[in-house]
Amino acid sequence: METVRLGLPRLIAARPLVHGLAASSPPGVQVLWDEPGALAALLERGRVDAALVPSIEFLRGAGRCLVEGPALVARSGPGVITLRSRRDPARVSRVAVDESARTATAVARFVLAHCCGVTPDLVVVRDHVARWRECADAVLLCADDALRHAVDPSSDVEGDVDLDLATMWCDLTAEPLTLAVLACNDDQRGETVARALAESRNAGVRDLSRVADDVAAEAGLPSDDVYAHLSRRFSWVLDADARGSLRTLESWAMRFDLLRRPRLERVVA
Repeated sequence: METVRLGLPRLIAARPLVHGLAASSPPGVQVLWDEPGALAALLERGRVDAALVPSIEFLRGAGRCLVEGPALVARSGPGVITLRSRRDPARVSRVAVDESARTATAVARFVLAHCCGVTPDLVVVRDHVARWRECADAVLLCADDALRHAVDPSSDVEGDVDLDLATMWCDLTAEPLTLAVLACNDDQRGETVARALAESRNAGVRDLSRVADDVAAEAGLPSDDVYAHLSRRFSWVLDADARGSLRTLESWAMRFDLLRRPRLERVVA
């Protein structure tokens, strides 16, 4: 049996999805761990056969096809995507972002333009959480950074304003937010990786309390907060609502000239 190389992110929100693969991989699957944005590049270069990639990167062309089943899907609520600003959001001109936060950055562009009437420069800043005040009006917090801020906003300065962009997106579209999808370069291998991740996800959902305890111990966060975050804010299945969200994301990306052409006609069943 030829080994399938599967790229997965080390994100708190994805921990239930990858739980069953964290300790060991099933026969025929080799797991490689990296940042979400880096996984898209690895997939494009053929260094992995399949990967959980930011949705916007799949829409831009990462991977040859979409694998139905596993995904990372956010519901509305704090701790998913947050804009922390030191001025009125309607006057923000420069936002510091994480280079790897591709889908969150696109959503920030859409929501700020539609809801606040601004189109700020979204600038990649190294160590953006610590250094954003040196070079920007605001910082985009997502993934683990957004969770830490929701649990402990002690680093806020008086006068800072928080916008819950994930909730604003969900309210705007009446849909969840599909943050990442499973893409592959060989549709014949899609079934293998989908099965492996489905089994891993099922184990993670069954053991969600233990997953939360493990994450809390590693990240220094309250276990109850981590459990509430995972159980209330996320799901890990590309169901009908999540597919609709992906199409909505594609439509907005086309409107903002982030895509040259639609991508979603190529799907692995």
